[in-house]
Amino acid sequence: MATPAEPILASEIGHSRVNDTSNAKSPLGMPPSRPRRLRFENKTLDSAFEGGLGYQSVHCIVSEPDNGASELVHALIASHLRSFLEARATVIDSTLSFDVRRLFTILGDGEAGKDGAMKMLGRLDIMKVFDYVGLTEAVAELRDVLEGKQESGQPNLQPAAKTFPSTIEDSEEDEDEMLDDIPPAGNEKPQPAPALADTAEEQPAVRLLIVNNISQLMMPQVKNNYTHGQALIATFMRSLQHLTQSHNICTVLLSNTANKPAKDDEKLSLFKSCALRPALGLGFGYLVDVQTYLHKLPIKRQSTELAHVLEIVQDRESGRFGRWAAFTCDADGRLRDLP
Repeated sequence: MATPAEPILASEIGHSRVNDTSNAKSPLGMPPSRPRRLRFENKTLDSAFEGGLGYQSVHCIVSEPDNGASELVHALIASHLRSFLEARATVIDSTLSFDVRRLFTILGDGEAGKDGAMKMLGRLDIMKVFDYVGLTEAVAELRDVLEGKQESGQPNLQPAAKTFPSTIEDSEEDEDEMLDDIPPAGNEKPQPAPALADTAEEQPAVRLLIVNNISQLMMPQVKNNYTHGQALIATFMRSLQHLTQSHNICTVLLSNTANKPAKDDEKLSLFKSCALRPALGLGFGYLVDVQTYLHKLPIKRQSTELAHVLEIVQDRESGRFGRWAAFTCDADGRLRDLP
């Protein structure tokens, strides 16, 4: 009797199609760019996260206020802006606490200097929002900018799904349409495909999106009407997920913790002392690709000195559940390995 096949989650199939480009080609017949990750530029964190945070993925960092989340954000922005000249970052800030001067200090390290740091800050966009409506408008504005660049600039080398006001197309239909998306033949002579080294430079610039703080913007909707608020969260996250995958964005959401600690049967952390509970509920982790907890632990037993711990509690992208890294921060907000 034949053995039944092992069940496979639909989310795993979808992500494998999005991320697996080993044998795929772009509409112009050019080889795809290599999968990239956004590094923390910290040895311990990059090792635990297998190279960093993935592009085309939505990440959530659940943390208590003033617990090291801002230092992580500064490190990610600096790493992204340093990666190549066309890299851009967008910060949607509802806390009004983003420290540009500290970021400038971090960017000025090394060979860049103050002049290089100022040029990199020119590729950083900061949007200040105060409620859910402002958040949706900021995301819509970012979508218009990205889609406007693709329409007015060079042809997009990565196939992007067509967007509709409130629906997301089926992945199989997208693949069928991509096969039909062949550029019309003209009178010009066909140009040879560029070399691999030239292709990487012509790829559309990737972007980093930071939302601080997603729970602060969503909680008023949930408190006003729980059912309607949860529906708004699910709808917004589907739209954000589609934007992230279509435009090669690394999205990082910062979220607060609930006042009530998690019960023993609700704890997702491997550490017994960590009783963090996401402010938007335990179900919010299923709406993102990677959810992490940021908390503090003593560096040694019976020690008053604490270290920041970033722990992966949910991961439908690479199966890194349970991996964690400890780090400290210096006076200027730079990430440091444990002594």
